[in-house]
Amino acid sequence: MVAPRVRIGEILLLREAVDEQILKQTLKEQQYSQQRLVSVLINRSILDFDEGAMALSHQLSYPAALQRHLERRDPTVVGMIPAELARAHVLLPIGRAYDNGLVIVARDPSQQLTAELEKTLGNPVTLAVSPGGHLERLVRSIYGGPDPLEEPAVAAPVAEARPKQPEVKRARTISHVLSEGHVDAGTDPDDEIDLKLPEERLEAVLGEIDKALTVVAAERVAMMYVAERWAAGILFSIADGAAFGARGVGSKLGHVDAIVFPLSMASTIQVAFDTGAATSASPGSAIQAKLKQLLSDAATPAAAPIVVGKSSQAVLAVGDPLHGSLRDSLVDLARLVDALGAIRDRLGRFR
Repeated sequence: MVAPRVRIGEILLLREAVDEQILKQTLKEQQYSQQRLVSVLINRSILDFDEGAMALSHQLSYPAALQRHLERRDPTVVGMIPAELARAHVLLPIGRAYDNGLVIVARDPSQQLTAELEKTLGNPVTLAVSPGGHLERLVRSIYGGPDPLEEPAVAAPVAEARPKQPEVKRARTISHVLSEGHVDAGTDPDDEIDLKLPEERLEAVLGEIDKALTVVAAERVAMMYVAERWAAGILFSIADGAAFGARGVGSKLGHVDAIVFPLSMASTIQVAFDTGAATSASPGSAIQAKLKQLLSDAATPAAAPIVVGKSSQAVLAVGDPLHGSLRDSLVDLARLVDALGAIRDRLGRFR
């Protein structure tokens, strides 16, 4: 027997994304419209776009396509699906996955839709979810056609008391799947499949970060994982055009708070900050050599920005992976900073 789907309103309340009274009023008004709840809240500037995407990910158990994923989508994959198919199902391809399959954002992702697309396209397909209203506008602007009609959202009033919170799967983003644009995989010279930390370990860490009551607590959990996953790591805060060491693990760090890297000088940190993506780019510069030394003489350091809204507030730099390939390392790093960005965004709005 399939468990009933948790209502999106309940998820938004659990995530503290909206005020309960505002949600109740919106649900009443929504009965007379054809729009879905998340889209209504976003259109009224009550709900942040990325928060809405993460809530939908919780509900549907599909990875979220955040605003930056849509903005940095690969335009060359748009023609990979027929326009009539994109319009009928409200679909937008945004990039390639590591298996060379197509990453497609869908208003209503499902196993049936995945199977239909793979049969039609003859390619592996990974579906992601994003708020319907914005996705519909993008599909119309790219593929043309009349305004697609949404099915009315069925939403029951939120109960005054919720003695038992529904269990939902942890939301995640599509960053761990995309092979380009959001994660610069670089080159893996060995191209070997090595042993790595179990996937369950990273999932557990991301779950702990989601539940953290403070940003400091979330960062401590993240750095404990960094110590298990990489030879060294430094969490930098960004201010006044420079990256300042805030937390670190590694044998060659010394006083972390004394580490400063100007963002005007070429380094893996600077590339991650400027591109807004995880990267293993290694510019040839004196400051890059210093970064490699601090990260336990890393052969291929990597870094990824912690993004809140459209702003990179911090950068996490790591040394060589202790397990697995460089590509695996970058995927895990991207997922880790996504979680840190989400907790900063959520807690920052409710201080």
